[in-house]
Amino acid sequence: MADIVILTGSVQSGKTTWLTGWTKGRTDVSGFICPDIDNTRFLYLLDEDILMSLQTDAGAKADTIQVGRFYFLKETFDFIHAWMRKFEGLDKNYVVIDEIGKLELKGLGLEPELSIFLNLWQNSKKNQVLILVIRDSLLDSVIDKYQLNPKEIIGISDILVKNMWL
Repeated sequence: MADIVILTGSVQSGKTTWLTGWTKGRTDVSGFICPDIDNTRFLYLLDEDILMSLQTDAGAKADTIQVGRFYFLKETFDFIHAWMRKFEGLDKNYVVIDEIGKLELKGLGLEPELSIFLNLWQNSKKNQVLILVIRDSLLDSVIDKYQLNPKEIIGISDILVKNMWL
């Protein structure tokens, strides 16, 4: 059965930074992480080595999604939506989605493809692990919205302090 592991922690606690190091050089990981580079959020598709802007300045493009003071490019979400629709072709041991947050709780960002993807995953017979990154303040809301049944919830502080993982 396909397992779900949630990596959680507060904002700017090192979740993506740790995942960046953990995935570097690995060939058994698919999915995407969203690193901050020079105070701008990017999307990095792990198995295809593609880096795309996710965040933009307010006036840079009309086709954006705003959350608070941040503006995100719809075209980057469209790209990742297409990736999520390739569910059956994902054959790596680990699949990473970084991160599920406020946009998704509002039905934006990775939605509606994320709901479909998670439903397929939870009903899959794949022998893989899906790693979901969710900030701790949104953890219960995300678990409730998507009816997740994670195998494990791991705090980034546990990984950093105790050097534990899967």
